[in-house]
Amino acid sequence: MLRPVSPGVTATDIQLFFQAVDNGQPPPSIPFVGLLPQGMPVIDSPLATIIQPNLAPGRYALLSFLLDDEGVRYAASGTVVVFDVV
Repeated sequence: MLRPVSPGVTATDIQLFFQAVDNGQPPPSIPFVGLLPQGMPVIDSPLATIIQPNLAPGRYALLSFLLDDEGVRYAASGTVVVFDVV
């Protein structure tokens, strides 16, 4: 999923957010701003897809809401990329 984030937000900020939420604790901060996530719902292997989101300039996070085999959200494990669109 793609989510717009506040300026200065890091992948660690997002990881800490999901760790807190997944543990039933208040997050240290809310890194997300603006619109709801953009992206694809889960598709089954071996299928693939290409998305072409129309992103305005700003800071975004690419992350997954899926859970690993132990029930931990990938974003809480640090599988997050933060990038800027100029």
